[in-house]
Amino acid sequence: NKDLLYSIKKFRWAIVEQRHFVDCGKKEFETNELKFFHSVKEAIEFAGKRAIILSSVIQYFEKPYDLIKEIISYGFEFIIIDRTAFVQTEQERITVQIVPETIYKASYPVWFLNEQKFLKAFNSNYDCLSVFNSKFDPEEKLEDGVLAYRKGFVFKMKNRWN
Repeated sequence: NKDLLYSIKKFRWAIVEQRHFVDCGKKEFETNELKFFHSVKEAIEFAGKRAIILSSVIQYFEKPYDLIKEIISYGFEFIIIDRTAFVQTEQERITVQIVPETIYKASYPVWFLNEQKFLKAFNSNYDCLSVFNSKFDPEEKLEDGVLAYRKGFVFKMKNRWN
């Protein structure tokens, strides 16, 4: 997505993550241009509201559409979403993701969303500039044979004066 954001002369990266990642990031990686925060609100104070990137995030929230409403309410010019899980049915579903022990031992609840419902959540405030398949996650069949896939989107805030 670098090409879409080329006009930004100086990037200031504000990473919002789980507490232990933020603590590690502050200690090991933080610079004047890269900082770690516990909330989007704190990150905005540092980096502004030009763009937000949500990569493999939305489906892990208990209420993904509440997160989308919150993100939209901040008024970012661009919302870039990557690696979001969808299922090829109208019925969204929550499942359990089991992390292979070779990576680390954990399991997480994860949503598979309906792509049309997801896009509709942005329609009144944002135009979709780009849609792309995840480069990291192949399509897969769930236990009941339903197709699951991951996609990304680039949204730009609609011009309110048109």
